[in-house]
Amino acid sequence: MGFSSVRLRGRWGCGIWMRMGKKEVLVTNDDGFDSFFLRVLVDRLLEEFEVTVVAPDGEQSWIGRGISRRGAIDCREDDALGCRGWRIAGTPTDCVNIALEHLLDKPPAAVVSGINLGFNTTVPLVLSSGTVAGALEGSFNGIPSIALSKIIPKEIFEEVRIAKGFVEGDFFESLENSAAHARDMVGQLVRGKWACRQGLVHNINFPVGVTASTPVQRTVPVNMKMAGLFERQGDQFVFRYREGILPDDRPGTDVAALEEGEISHSIIDFTQIGVI
Repeated sequence: MGFSSVRLRGRWGCGIWMRMGKKEVLVTNDDGFDSFFLRVLVDRLLEEFEVTVVAPDGEQSWIGRGISRRGAIDCREDDALGCRGWRIAGTPTDCVNIALEHLLDKPPAAVVSGINLGFNTTVPLVLSSGTVAGALEGSFNGIPSIALSKIIPKEIFEEVRIAKGFVEGDFFESLENSAAHARDMVGQLVRGKWACRQGLVHNINFPVGVTASTPVQRTVPVNMKMAGLFERQGDQFVFRYREGILPDDRPGTDVAALEEGEISHSIIDFTQIGVI
């Protein structure tokens, strides 16, 4: 295949490496290589793209932009998802960094992270998210990057998590529709229809019920006040999630869009954090 490139900014520029024919995308997540949500996403992406998956060998949720600095990281090829793939015994950031430096033949047209089991909304959770961090690592390398997450109803979340994302019935249909939206969004991203620069990530959150016609709302992450996340057990503390405190007035935010049953699309520019 023919291949063209222009260096614009960053290591490879932003959205400027193109294949003649299908473009290649790099996919990662933080729920692990065996996540059913990942499989559904890859199936949809393969309809339009060449796909390479480089994902953690096990769950790496809540890891943020963790990097495995101590010890060697195992890497094992696995084509179980119907495309080139590697299992990495590390974090989402490790996966993308290693893939871009060592595993891919050429820079991908986009880095796609998800679909995450559960939402990645609000400022504190976005900064804690391994899913968002995987996309951010792509963006730091000048590659268009998108993070994808989906709400799971509270009453079935633990069951779905234990089943590594396997769902059936109406929720499976909603997941499939979410993956189809994701495929189209990635298409917009790689065709240059969406903003792209180093440090910028498109953060997508899908509501519980998604159809082909579910609208997408441009949003910003709401600034939630965090709750305590650890439970005391004798002389030890064990993680357990507790919802934080949301402001009563939250129009235009990611949480508000999901409450309205719409898809939330936040553009997060990590180069602007702390700028007043």
